[in-house]
Amino acid sequence: MSSRSESIDLWWCFGARDYDRAISEALFALELDPSFAEAHWLLAISYAEQGRYKEALTELELYEVPSGYSVLWYRGYILALAGRRDEAFEALEKLEKRGAPDTERAYILLGLDDRAGVLEALEKAEGSDIAFQPYLWPRYATYHDDPQFRAVLERFGLPLPPHGGSA
Repeated sequence: MSSRSESIDLWWCFGARDYDRAISEALFALELDPSFAEAHWLLAISYAEQGRYKEALTELELYEVPSGYSVLWYRGYILALAGRRDEAFEALEKLEKRGAPDTERAYILLGLDDRAGVLEALEKAEGSDIAFQPYLWPRYATYHDDPQFRAVLERFGLPLPPHGGSA
């Protein structure tokens, strides 16, 4: 189950905003291969978009431990959405101390609903930062008509969404 093409198939469900199917596919993937850490990542982000924050945080841990990859930016985002603002700000401070990319900071600020902070962080971000995938992350859809956000997309070399549209 760990082949690149199979993991991409799982992501199509999330990208299509079909979170129930993404969850179902990720759970099936774990039945086939319990060590497939990326399925836990997909569960975490899908649960978060459904407002199932406790489950999202649990799955995030199940992803981080075996993969060895910390996604503090996403943990901070979930904590913010869950109303655990103090913990989200702590995650943001840790990212800043680590010198993390501004796009990671922006995502926690997105969860905190700090529009000005998100745009400021994105404007400072390096144009080559792979963490910035605005079309994958649903909460960026409300920014698509914002001229500052559109300028950031152009700087990153990303296509502009149509005006009045959403992701």
